[in-house]
Amino acid sequence: MSAAVVAYGQGQVNFSNYYASGQPTGIQYGNGSDVGQFVGSEMTATLLFGASTDTLISQLAAAPGSATAIGAFGATTPSANTFGGAGIVSGPTLTLGVGTFAFAIEVTGTFNSQTYTGVSAIFVGSTNPSNLLPPANLPSGLTHANIFVTSVPEPTSMALGGLGLAALLVARRKKA
Repeated sequence: MSAAVVAYGQGQVNFSNYYASGQPTGIQYGNGSDVGQFVGSEMTATLLFGASTDTLISQLAAAPGSATAIGAFGATTPSANTFGGAGIVSGPTLTLGVGTFAFAIEVTGTFNSQTYTGVSAIFVGSTNPSNLLPPANLPSGLTHANIFVTSVPEPTSMALGGLGLAALLVARRKKA
């Protein structure tokens, strides 16, 4: 009788867009009354990952346990200053498979009764397969990327606009 043992490697990655050299970038509002301001804890960032050959956001999945409030160092509202922690994700160390993956950051939340969403570009990077070394950081493209969240129209607003357009078409048809 023989037994087989299978061991799966556990690669790790730090989910953080903070870096020590001045932090000129962070997650910002791309429209609305707070355009240009860095977001606070009203927004949540999720790390997306998939095969290193994935080139579309729809091909990536959320890393389990990665949902993290934005606003390191206690920043809770929009701010013009990333050094105060606004726009910064300081999330957990995530355990993924060992290897090279495609990564992106997705941001969602509600502020001033408006829903916002945004996503970074996709960058490829590796996890750290050793528990003797510090976990790998996200690819530098993600830590140095400007990510903008923009407002998403509510479905009721879109439905009302559609009804108005339909009414105009009916009225125009009656005139003809």
